[in-house]
Amino acid sequence: MERYLNIFAVSKTSKIMKRPLIVTAIAASALLAACSPKADNAKMLSAHDWALDEIVYEGNDFTETPPEGVTVIFADSIGRVSGNGGCNRFSGAFKLSGENKIEIGEIISTEMACPDSGFEGRYFKLLNEADQYKVDETSLELKASSEKATLIYKPVLKPVE
Repeated sequence: MERYLNIFAVSKTSKIMKRPLIVTAIAASALLAACSPKADNAKMLSAHDWALDEIVYEGNDFTETPPEGVTVIFADSIGRVSGNGGCNRFSGAFKLSGENKIEIGEIISTEMACPDSGFEGRYFKLLNEADQYKVDETSLELKASSEKATLIYKPVLKPVE
């Protein structure tokens, strides 16, 4: 009987010793994930509101200058994107994956009567087609590979209160 108790005691001690190792491994994994480039990029995406500066169409050597007030805002913590298409407000979901891969879900927008809705239609289509991104403190680029176009944004400077 004593022999069985000793085996139980060793087994119980081994389980207790394994728990701190498992907790340490989980904490280390979480720390590494938080320090990953994807996490840093997500923070940079959400750090600013972004104003569309230009749209560059590859192959045509054509650049389109957007109307004033076209913006995009990423809320990484809830996976939502929103902004203004120049007249109408929009929102949708987004997901980051892999290295600099982005997927923006279907865009929904208000339906105000706008003088130039042609630009907004193109803009919303390019957002939906965006599949790659590049971000730093001074610019954001969303590339719609299928449309051979890149949306280039600058950070919106917020007034100091």
